[in-house]
Amino acid sequence: MTCLPASPDVEALYLEPGGLVERARPGTILIDLSSVLPSTPRKIEPRAKARGVEFLEAPVSGGVSGARAATLAVMVGGDPQVLERARPVLRAIGPNIFGVGPVGAGNTVKAINNMMACVNSLAMMEGLVLGRKAGLDPMTIYEVVKASSGGSKALERIPTAIVPRNFAPGFKVFLMNKDLETFNTIAKELHVPVSFSNVAQRYQQAAMAAGLADQDTSVALTIIEKLAALD
Repeated sequence: MTCLPASPDVEALYLEPGGLVERARPGTILIDLSSVLPSTPRKIEPRAKARGVEFLEAPVSGGVSGARAATLAVMVGGDPQVLERARPVLRAIGPNIFGVGPVGAGNTVKAINNMMACVNSLAMMEGLVLGRKAGLDPMTIYEVVKASSGGSKALERIPTAIVPRNFAPGFKVFLMNKDLETFNTIAKELHVPVSFSNVAQRYQQAAMAAGLADQDTSVALTIIEKLAALD
């Protein structure tokens, strides 16, 4: 199993001379956990099959804490029969293993998930900043929204990251920017008009321009605060 930052890294490791595809023994199952463009696993699979090697893409969600606790969600693209052979190994990193379709589908689902998570988080931050500027207590907002229709996983960042100003990396800004770029690339290829993902990516890019690329994505709060002139 491999997990690398971006498509060029994965393609180099798997496809260059002396890479994993060339060196793997026939019958081996290669599994890549990276979050990359769907075109990357689609390049790898036929090259692997030509050598009698199986390949699955299996991007994950759950962050550093999920990896440590072995509670990751795994989005597998590839042959369902190969997935069943690999399932016992994948269970070591998480109980929620989803076969989502052919190779390429896994990274498409991952891009959708991360776009939705990012947009949700930014909506939470904008609401919180407005509330603070209106003189409201952030924890009051948290308790009310948690019990109401606006509740979400993103809301749980208020007591754990937003209020204590804890921006230690769980999922880094530059990685979210990459995943939003993947989502937007897929949207362009499929001629799907999107807007929220573009706005979300602009916030990540603003954070990167401010030198915050290696901080947790919740640090986008500071960008929104500056735009709102909130001390």
